[in-house]
Amino acid sequence: MIQIFINNLVELDTRFSSKIFYLNGRKTIDAIMRFSSFIGNGYFYPLIGLMIYFLAPFNRFTVILTVITAFLIELPIQKLVKITLKRKRPCQHISGIYNLVKLPDDFSFPSGHTAGACILTVILSYYYPFLLIPGISFCILMGISRIYNGVHYVSDVLCGAGLGVICSYTSLLII
Repeated sequence: MIQIFINNLVELDTRFSSKIFYLNGRKTIDAIMRFSSFIGNGYFYPLIGLMIYFLAPFNRFTVILTVITAFLIELPIQKLVKITLKRKRPCQHISGIYNLVKLPDDFSFPSGHTAGACILTVILSYYYPFLLIPGISFCILMGISRIYNGVHYVSDVLCGAGLGVICSYTSLLII
């Protein structure tokens, strides 16, 4: 009974992920999705830290420390889950799906890019509530881009988002 449920869940996850992937092929959308995934590689995160430092004189060290702490909690958990479960990426597992961006590693579950976007959104909107709507938009775009680019399933993105949120609130409690 449990195995049937799991098989149905995997089939549904694969079907939804494939539908999102097969939307690609439009140059403008492809470029936006590739760029969204590129942002999630972490290259721009230090710039966000610098912006906070220079533009937010109040509690800037607390904000930066909270973000760093959340990532220090999230990254080992994410890596441990990935190497334990070893879930192949859609582009490695489903015929007709290929990666539109470089693979950061071999395993897809959970999405580290989405977890990172959620960490930034939760913490920054906690301290700066006006960033909530742009942050949520950023998280949604990041998650969809990872599926669209053929490197994650829907469940990878949802669990990555959950991981990011949990690590953010844990960090807010610690700091």
